[in-house]
Amino acid sequence: MLCKPCKSFTFELVHKVIAIWGLLLLCFYSNAQISRLCISEDSEVSCYPVSDSTQAMFLLKKQVDSLRKNGYLSASFDSLISNKDTLTAYKTIGIKYKGILIKNHTLGKGYLQNDLNNFLTYKEFYKLQQGIIESYENKGYPFVQVFLDSLRTKSDTLEATALLYPFLKTVYDTIEIIGNSKISKRYLGKYLDVEAGDPYKELDILEIDKKLNNLPLVKVKRASRVAFYRGFARIILFIDDVVTDRVDGVIGLAPNSSNAKENSLLITGEVNIEINNLLKSAKQLELHWRNYLQRSQKLDIGFTYPYLFNTKLGLNGEFNLNKFDTLYVNLMSKMSFRYQQKGNNFVQLYYQNINSNLITVDTTQVRNSGKLPINNPYKVDNYGLAAFQQNLDYMPNPRKGYYLLADVAIGQKTILRNTEIDLVKFFNSETKNYQSVYDTLDKTSYRLNFNITASAYIPIKKLSTIYQKVVFKGVFTSTYFFNELYNFGGFSSLRGFDENSLFASKMLSYNVEYRYLIGENSNVGAFFNTALIENLTESEQLIYDVPYGFGLLANLQIGNGILNLAYALGSQQGNPLQLNSAKFHFGVINYF
Repeated sequence: MLCKPCKSFTFELVHKVIAIWGLLLLCFYSNAQISRLCISEDSEVSCYPVSDSTQAMFLLKKQVDSLRKNGYLSASFDSLISNKDTLTAYKTIGIKYKGILIKNHTLGKGYLQNDLNNFLTYKEFYKLQQGIIESYENKGYPFVQVFLDSLRTKSDTLEATALLYPFLKTVYDTIEIIGNSKISKRYLGKYLDVEAGDPYKELDILEIDKKLNNLPLVKVKRASRVAFYRGFARIILFIDDVVTDRVDGVIGLAPNSSNAKENSLLITGEVNIEINNLLKSAKQLELHWRNYLQRSQKLDIGFTYPYLFNTKLGLNGEFNLNKFDTLYVNLMSKMSFRYQQKGNNFVQLYYQNINSNLITVDTTQVRNSGKLPINNPYKVDNYGLAAFQQNLDYMPNPRKGYYLLADVAIGQKTILRNTEIDLVKFFNSETKNYQSVYDTLDKTSYRLNFNITASAYIPIKKLSTIYQKVVFKGVFTSTYFFNELYNFGGFSSLRGFDENSLFASKMLSYNVEYRYLIGENSNVGAFFNTALIENLTESEQLIYDVPYGFGLLANLQIGNGILNLAYALGSQQGNPLQLNSAKFHFGVINYF
């Protein structure tokens, strides 16, 4: 059956190729069940299997674009014939032109060297055309067209006038949500960079679904759409709310742990409370408590207020408490000003205060050595800069993407006097006076903290991924105390070891996992992790220890929660692996 509306069309370089798309849509209107596309050229016919009419359109457009880029500027499909499940397209290549002589143009200043007689190859004109279109599309003109008019052929050159038609300037209208999501539209406008009244930007539109997939508060049901009317662009989102507020706990069993009394079973655990969508505007409140080792606890509290006063600025506050055994308590408070970038990415400036206080003091060590003990109270005033970037295909259970956090802080460290240590006096033969170890000590020094975390998901086929994570943390100062070292290890940092049982002045860790996705939010797999540790309170060596661990893991969706399981073996200080020292972690993340 000949599709009568499908007539030969003249050569016009029009963005979005309106001519061919319009013709094909008309041809397929009466018969959309196309399974084969045949292209006829000079009595030769080539046929290709296609899934539907849309794929056939893309194949035809691709062929025309390829021919025109190679100089066949009048290449086209003159007619289309639809017969049952087969579409036959008749291709005309035409003459190969050396280039285009633009006799005149309305492109404006800065695009061409001269107002008259500019010679361009088609590739140069195509690049020029796309550059102008992209520029206008990103400042409010989604229907801009750049095309050639008044065409004349002269030998192997095409003479024409280049015309620019911006058409109607378009601004964003309010966001429309189709689904059960109650999230604030004002917040979404800021998060997606599509605030009402702002000029339309094609680049932001292309990023909408990617940004939504990196927002844990919603679930994308289908691709977003844009509806245009009278100079307005309405963004239509197909999203449902996702339950992200969570209360969960993890219990760790560490048989024969060196940190348990008489090497008995050590039970560790943690509790996490997160409110991630206060007032439906992505304000966050979180509390994390961990019981690790013997008589040791950590408490982390945080609050985030994005888009303060409807700007790109946000506030973040943190408080951390770390009580280690009966030795010391560290307190840290932090206030940050964030500049929200695309999605949840940000750059932040912050002030941080750290105070460390001793619970018990070994004055015998002071008397014997005449020096400060390995633990001493101190305080730090830090000023820092941090940056966060994330791009995942599906945040709850990623298969591809990356995560990057970089944080550097510099400040002043002040050694504080402890009353019990200060009471220990030594006779100074030069001054003929008694003095404490503090009296001859330089109590202030600079301190630098550096932290970088990078992870990547590398997809394997459709249901597998390789997850890799690298972390470097370091503290740089003139005098190191045990109570200012990083302590890590356990389920969230280095599996195969007791929670927070490893200490380092600098550490470089690496984790690799193979994950097989068995559901939308579930996976199983195996892992290997290791670390290079420097501990300047124990040794001057660059590498003090190289612990490593490996095992099996599973993250399984159960109702509104996730069951986390991990079985791990670990070794440190060159000791052999022992099955009776394996660590088993399990916990449930419960969303409500």
